[in-house]
Amino acid sequence: MVLLVGITCPLFSSNPIDSLSKAIKSCSVDSLKYKLIMRLTSVYVSENNYPMAKQLAIEANQIAIRSKNSDLIIQSNTRLGFVYRELNMYDSAFTYLFKNVELAESKKDEKLEADAYTNVGALFLRMKNYNKADFYYSKALKLKEGTKDARAIAEIYSKLGTINVAQKKYDEALTYLSKAEKLIEGLKEPMMLANIYGNLGRIHLDKDDPDKAIAYFEKTEKLGKQFNSDQILTRCYSFLSRAYLDKYKKDQSSSSLNKAQYYGEENYKIVDRVEDDNAKCVAAGSLYNIHKLKGNAKEALKYHEIYTTLNDTLTQSENNKYVADINFKYETDKQDRIIKQINLDREKKELELEVEKQRSRNNMYIALFIIVTVVLGGGLFFNSYKQKQQRALIQLENEKLISDINFLKAQVDPHTIFNTINTIHGQLAVDVKSGRDNLVKFSELMHYQLYECNDKLVDVEKEIQHLEKYIDLQKLRRSGKIELECSIDPNLKELFVAPLLFIPLVENAFKYVSNNTSGNYFIKIDLTRNDNKIRFTCTNSCLKKSDQPQIKRKSGGIGLDNLKKRLNATYNDKHTLVIAHGEETFTTELEIYVD
Repeated sequence: MVLLVGITCPLFSSNPIDSLSKAIKSCSVDSLKYKLIMRLTSVYVSENNYPMAKQLAIEANQIAIRSKNSDLIIQSNTRLGFVYRELNMYDSAFTYLFKNVELAESKKDEKLEADAYTNVGALFLRMKNYNKADFYYSKALKLKEGTKDARAIAEIYSKLGTINVAQKKYDEALTYLSKAEKLIEGLKEPMMLANIYGNLGRIHLDKDDPDKAIAYFEKTEKLGKQFNSDQILTRCYSFLSRAYLDKYKKDQSSSSLNKAQYYGEENYKIVDRVEDDNAKCVAAGSLYNIHKLKGNAKEALKYHEIYTTLNDTLTQSENNKYVADINFKYETDKQDRIIKQINLDREKKELELEVEKQRSRNNMYIALFIIVTVVLGGGLFFNSYKQKQQRALIQLENEKLISDINFLKAQVDPHTIFNTINTIHGQLAVDVKSGRDNLVKFSELMHYQLYECNDKLVDVEKEIQHLEKYIDLQKLRRSGKIELECSIDPNLKELFVAPLLFIPLVENAFKYVSNNTSGNYFIKIDLTRNDNKIRFTCTNSCLKKSDQPQIKRKSGGIGLDNLKKRLNATYNDKHTLVIAHGEETFTTELEIYVD
């Protein structure tokens, strides 16, 4: 009893971090120390201090493993997965969350399995890998359906609805959201119910059915008023204003336009009161359009000035943030690469030293073998052969190390980075929304190359997504001058390939595409699957050979030479790469056989 009082009393201090830290230091009982550490982790998470939360969660996980308590291990794995997810360290997050999947499946506990699948699905949803998110949420749903856990089932329905909305599969989304709606209506979950109504309303709005959309948004409004929630009300008022505007475009009724104005003004009052500049900017823009339609020039001008002022400030702030985020990621990764290269150089020197030691030993062995040959004869041949094998192995390891260094150096090309940023920066001056979208797409492209290509094999769907984003950015830089055909086989699923195999071929095509005698610029890309064979073909127009005697094509991206080395190392005799320079076309064709 004395021990418990001595530990719990400091927790009533005004500073919970100091109190919990002191209690943890003075605690020698693992089970109690685990609880205190997990509580302090929650405090740091609530303050968005994820680096400190990570350190504590790792310590709690070590205590759980030491105690061999599977429940504590699963709990700490879940917390670590969440913290790593918020730090955008997705590989580490997957490591711990998949450990929970293995533990839950080994225990054959359906509740634990469903929770583990849900957490993995949430991580894939965060990464916008909708196919994998759908897969794991569906597995969780199979275990939860038929149980009495209505809230968990409704939440899974809601997530599956969100996934299908993101993929514009509105019929499937409506099915899931309608099921979630029926379950939630019997529970006291106003925020979840408001979210479901809002999603259903947005679907009908996108399907050009403003009347049904209004019906759902009005349900949302009722919940917002019932619970006096500005968060619910401001969202539903914004969508109600938009829905009545869409209705006005159909019926040209003054009552629809008046309703749009009423909800727009109600939304503006709330966002002005809570000082939400982003929402206020949107509300002002909506009211400007409404008053312009009604012919109220004075009111339209007032809201236009508010919108312009806020939009300029927010746009500059967001652009600075996006560029700062990209620069931060690039500089952080550059430091990581420097550290990795230092370690690799050290390993190389150690390997060279080992080779030198081996050479010295070899010389000594040779001297001994000369003496032994007089007595034993054939012993010299056997030992010589053995030494050759050892030297060949060391040489092979050395070459692999150098190849890995070159691959790391080639992953990020600063010249390409700055050219793309400059292109997007120019677009931001013309079309802010598209510029922001392309900046996000470029950030995702860099994130994939820097963080998700460290494994020997990756999901081919991720490679395809990465390829499509790269092509979109190249089309932006070329301003639509190139005739581009891109055909990707929909059967390319559930296969794993070495990362960044196709990008060098596409990069090369964009770099050297040129008009032929007919004056056409074109690039044709074709990616197909036949059983366990993947075939990638890329053809681009070019000048006649006779017109370019001094032009020598160079590799793009990580380089065709590096690509050939990687193919030989990874696939050996399970691939073919054909490069053909025709009279007015340049074609590369890659076939790989996957297991």
